[in-house]
Parts: sequence; C-alpha cells; structure tokens
Amino acid sequence: MDPQRMGQMQSSLFAPQRSSSVNRAPSKQPRISSRPPRSGTPSALGKHPREIAILEEEDGMDMGAVHRRHASVERPSFAISLTSPDPADQQLIPQPPARKFVKIAKESLVEGNESLYRDAGLAFGRSFRVGWGPGGMLLHLGQICGPYDEVIPPDSFSLVHLTVITSTSQDEAKERDRSTEHLKIFFDHIEPKPEHGIPKVQITPGLTFQPFAALFHQDEPSFEASVWKLATALFDIIDLEVMERGNAKQIGWIDNLRRRAAVGDWLQAAVVPAVEQVMLNGSATPIEKVFALLNGNQVERACQVAVEAGDLHLATLLAQAGGDKRFRDDMVDQWNIWVKQQADVFIDDDYKRVYALLAGNASTARSSKSNDPALKVGLVDVRKDLDWKRAFALHFWYGCSLEDSVHTVVERFDEAEADPELAAVRGRLMSSIDKESPFANPSPWYVAAQTQNRGHTPHPRQRGDTLLHLLRLSCDKSYSLSQTLDPLCVTPNALDYRLSWELYTVLSTRLSFPEDSPEQAELVRLGDLIAVSYAMQLEFGMQIDEAILVLLHLSDPISRAAAIQGVLMRNAEMMDDHVQYTFDLPEEWCAAAKGALSKYMGDSVGAMQLYIKANEQKFACDIAIADLVPDYVIREDSERLKELFEVFNPEKIDDWPVRGKLFLDYVALLSNIPRLVRQIAEEPGSRATNKQLERADRMMTQVTNLLRLLPPVLGTNHNHNHHHQNASQASGGSLLTMAHNKRHKAALDEMMGRLVNLVGGLQTILVGRPRAKLDLRGVEAGARLKAVQTAMYEKFCQSTDAL
Repeated sequence: MDPQRMGQMQSSLFAPQRSSSVNRAPSKQPRISSRPPRSGTPSALGKHPREIAILEEEDGMDMGAVHRRHASVERPSFAISLTSPDPADQQLIPQPPARKFVKIAKESLVEGNESLYRDAGLAFGRSFRVGWGPGGMLLHLGQICGPYDEVIPPDSFSLVHLTVITSTSQDEAKERDRSTEHLKIFFDHIEPKPEHGIPKVQITPGLTFQPFAALFHQDEPSFEASVWKLATALFDIIDLEVMERGNAKQIGWIDNLRRRAAVGDWLQAAVVPAVEQVMLNGSATPIEKVFALLNGNQVERACQVAVEAGDLHLATLLAQAGGDKRFRDDMVDQWNIWVKQQADVFIDDDYKRVYALLAGNASTARSSKSNDPALKVGLVDVRKDLDWKRAFALHFWYGCSLEDSVHTVVERFDEAEADPELAAVRGRLMSSIDKESPFANPSPWYVAAQTQNRGHTPHPRQRGDTLLHLLRLSCDKSYSLSQTLDPLCVTPNALDYRLSWELYTVLSTRLSFPEDSPEQAELVRLGDLIAVSYAMQLEFGMQIDEAILVLLHLSDPISRAAAIQGVLMRNAEMMDDHVQYTFDLPEEWCAAAKGALSKYMGDSVGAMQLYIKANEQKFACDIAIADLVPDYVIREDSERLKELFEVFNPEKIDDWPVRGKLFLDYVALLSNIPRLVRQIAEEPGSRATNKQLERADRMMTQVTNLLRLLPPVLGTNHNHNHHHQNASQASGGSLLTMAHNKRHKAALDEMMGRLVNLVGGLQTILVGRPRAKLDLRGVEAGARLKAVQTAMYEKFCQSTDAL
C-alpha cells in the first residue's frame, strides 16, 4: 500500500494528541453547559474535533486563527447573550461583533414555477398535505378530534381518511327547507338601496320576530322555536289596545305588564319538560313534586299534590304563592322565628326550599347558627340542582313582585350570582373546576344532551346560552352582541350561521346607536362577518339565490361587489336570468360569470363575446389572441381576423398598441402593400411619387415593428433582446403566459413569413432610401432566404445605378 495513503488513513482514524499550552495546563473537570455552540467552535464550524486536529497537524493551521477568521465572517447566534458573556468562554473564543441583517430579495423562486415537474417537491408539495376539497371533503391522516378529546395514535400513518364536513347541525334537507322559508320572509321585507351603482338591500322597519315564531307549533319543544318566541316577547312591539288619551306613565305600566305576561308564557312553556320529568319520576317525594310544579308556575297542581299527600297546611300556603307583599312578609317573619329558635334544624331540606320560596327568597335563605354539631345546618340553596331557566323562573314568579319589569327580574337574577354567601356554599359543595356559577354563564343547550359534542367546542361553558343572552340584551342594548350570536351558543356546529344571521338582521332594526359611535361600528362589523359566513354556508348547500340575498346586506360597497361576483363566478352553471332580474344585479357581473364558464368549457368565441358584454375587454382580447388568432392565421382567414379585433374599444385596453392593434395592422398590410406596389407599377416609368414613397416608408416601419413585437405577444421567446422580454411581461395576463405551443409557433411563422415576403416589394420601391433594419431572427428559413435574396438584389441595383 502506498505509504502516503497509509499515513492519511492513520491520521484520520487515530488523531495524535495535540501538544499545546492548553493541554499542559492542569486538568479540570469538564463543565457541562446547555448553551448552544458558539460561532468559531468545532461544532459551529460543522467539523468534528478530530478533523480540526488533522487540519492543524497537516496544514499547520492554528485553531485560534480558525476562530478569528470564522468570527469575522459569521454572525453570532441569537441564543448568545452579547451583554453578559461567560468570562471563561470570552478568554478562549472572542465574540464577533453583531452585524446588520442581510436584505432578502423580494423575488420569489417559487412563484410561477409551481408546475416545474423537474422539482417534485415544488410541484407536488401541496398535494400531500392535509387540506380541504370540494363539498366539504377533508383528506387527513389519523382521526379528527377536538382539544378535549383523548386520541389514540393510529396503527398506521400511511392510511388516508376522507371525511365530509357538514355546515349544519341537523338534517341537511330540513335545514335547507327552513332556511329557504325564513329567507322568503326577509325577501318580503327588503327594499333596494343601490350604493355607488352597486346593488344593496335594506330591511324595512316593519320586520318583527313574530313571523318566524309563527312558523313553529305552539307546543314545539325545539331550541330554535324557544329562541324565536322569546325574541318576540322581548323585542316586538306589543299592541296595548288602549286609548291615546292615556298618559305616558299609564301606557308604560300597561306595556310592562303585557311584556311581563308574554315572557311569563314563554318561560312557563320552556320549563315544562323539566317539570314533567320530575312528575313522571316514581321515586320523587310529594314535596319534590310540589317544588317542581312551583318552578313551572303550576300552583294549582302543586296544591292538589299537597292535598293528596295529606299536607293541608302546606296546600293552604301554596294557594297564596307569588301573592301580595303582606303574605311574603308574614312568611319572612315565620322563617326568622324558626331560625331564632333553631327550629329549622328539624325541618326537611325540601320543605325549607318551599318555605323559602314562599317567603320570596329565590336564591338563598339563612339558617340558624350553633356550635353544636348536631344542630349545625348549612345555608339553604333554593336553586340547588336546577338549570338556569328554572332558577330564573323562581326569581320571575316568586322573587319579584308582579309590578316588576323583566329588566328588574334579570338584574335580581344576576345579583344573586354575586351573593358571597351563595358563593361560599358553592365553594364547599362543588369541585374547584365547577365553582363558577352555572347560572351566570350556563352551557349551551346541546352540551347537556350530547356530551360528545364537548370535544368539538373551544369550551362550551364559556359560550353561554343564547336565551339568557337575549334576556340580558333586552335590558342593556350595549350587551355583547357577538357573544349573543355566537353560533356555538345556538348549535353544536361552528359553521352553522343561519340562526345567528337571522337574529342579527331583525335585531339590527331594534338596536340603534349614533352613526359614528364605536357601538355602531362594531354592530356593522359583526353583521358583515356573520353575513359572509352564512352566505358561504348557503353556497356550500347550493342555495345560490339565497347566498346572494344575504350578501346584498354587506355594508361596504367594494366588499359587497367582490363577494357577489365571486359567488356568480363559482356557480355560473346554476345561474339564469332570474337571478339577475330578482336582485337587479348589473348585467356585466352575470356576463363575466358566464364568460368564465364558457372559457372553461372551451367555447372561446362565446367567452370573448361575453367578456366584451361584461366590459372586460382586456380578458376578451387575451382570449382572442390565445385561442382564436392562431386558427385564423393558419387558415389565412384575414376577414375573420379583422372582424375579431374590430369589436374592441382601444380606449378600454391599456396596451392595445402592442396587442390587438398588431393584428389589425397585419391584416391591413396584407392588402395595402400589394395594392401600393400595383399602383406604382402603373405609374409612368414605374416611378413612385413622393406621397407613395411616404406610404411605403410607413408600411416598412410597420413591418419592422410587427416582426419585433409579434413573438412576445404570441407567447414565444426567441431571446431577441430586453425589449422583447419587457413587452412580453407588459402584455401578458395569465392567458398569454403560455409555453412554446405548436399552434402559436405555426401562426407566428406564417405571419412573419408573409410579412417578409411582402417586404420584397417595398424594398424594390425604397432602393437607396434610409429605413429600419429588419430583425429576421425567428423567421422561418425559407422567408429569411428570400429576404436575403431581396437585399442582395437591392445592393445590385444600387451598384448599377452608381455606374
């Protein structure tokens, strides 16, 4: 083996120990550090310490020089603190100075090269990521889960799943019918209000909640029916049926009673299912049934249950439940006597809840205090094990008087949640995670019924119940409307914005703020957000007319126009004249959508005509050049080529001189040059007049410009010069950014060949006159050869004239 080769292998495998002053120093324990490698160290240089030793030994490289040279060219890591360096490290490795950031070029190496199949990672990188498909399809690995779900890792990560995500929480057919039925009501209560030439609709003030509530049966137990009925009771104007001569105070008092009665009817129907569940429970005691019936304001049935149980004294008291203030005061005095005498210790808890309710205590009632453990009782929590609606019912019917307004009842209900004594009881009875009152911000209705949906919500308890939000909103119009209309307060599907948009649209006619106030700006912003989300949901369900109706409510004209045009573009195959006439949409919008569909279907002539009708002449010109020009040129159909570009308005196309005008000039030259040559030949002595020579000069200039500008316009690239490349960039929309196409190449060769052939006649006329030089690069060989022959003939003629 070669000794030199053996030495290299030996030095690479068994590096000798370096003899330096550092090695001769007393050995110390190695210091373990979690700091990242500093610039200039072997690790930062990307080399193994053994390789550094080899470099030092073979090349005589000093390690300190390596550190200094590397530090001079590399910026320190962001993980290194320059203000307080380690003194020990500072002695071994000097810190390089901080430098400015390097300016990154704005040009992207990826943009425009997504179809570069030579780079598979660039071309197919997005194809293998988790992503959405049409119709709500989601392609993914593993399983879809929420933040609260316990997920078991899949057995194989090579198995791909296809999941279809729906935008409704119930049956799609029923939801579709319901949304159509509700939108018909909105359509009957809108009036057109065009803004800056862009269509817009506005809800008339006469729209109320009652038409929507009337669509549900009186005993409909669904949550949506309950929402509409409560909104009707809270916000709709009540016909007081009083004479106009009544004073304002009396009218206000009557309105308060009527509205309280309407809310009471809704509340009584809302708590019926919970009350009947207790009544059907065979293990429930008579006093538990009595308390449940009081929740539903069914006092008569409660008295019957007490009589049947033999408790006539309780039945007598129940008959006066929710009565006048004198009865409540008497019950309060009796309760205080029991507490003072510590007689409440011997009363059953369920009886105490009923007695406290009769005394007007709808939340808590105090108990006697004693140091004797046998006589020690806790605070009476009247609302124990109740949902928020039954707890609110206790305040509505027993905690407040009949003259108190709904506003007062809501305030009393919220104040009870801030009761420190009740908070203390809740802190002792509940776990730390549930110490927040279930009545202050109750969970949505679907959480209790379908616990599996909890994994698909950010945190259901924080969403609240729309019914309670509506009650608070009726008392304070500055209450959070975004929280009230959150889709997850209404439905377990976060993509279902139907009820949110419908509630907002009617509520917006009831909530009025100053025009320039922050509240009004927030109201408009929220309305636009909900409208766009609901329109997307309707479009997802192929309800195109309904989606356009919703988008017509957007406040910003530019956003409204863009959104509606986007819907038309994506659903042009489902669009007919009915959509345009129903919503008074501009004809240009519909024509542009149909033009895009015609282009997609391959009908280039129809697409061009529709784009011209849509006043999008730039796109129409792109289509003509990209799809129609090559065929007409190859077939030598000059008349059709001329008619193709005569329909355009040059003022509406920015780059018309270097686009469509080129083809009109080409057609004109095909007839004008032979005609001029014939006219000169008919002159005496075949001598051209000055006017004819000027025409010949202009035609020669036109031919020269066409030979220079046609290649970039037809999408070919012969690397002529920078001007050609700039012209190609300036003239190109996406339709003209095409590869080297055979049809375009053949058309270009045909046009340039015919132009070069026509030049021969002009050159014989312009012998000896100065003119632009023809650029024959890219011209086919036959035409180029003929041009050379013509040029040689011209030189021959000049030579003979000189003799």
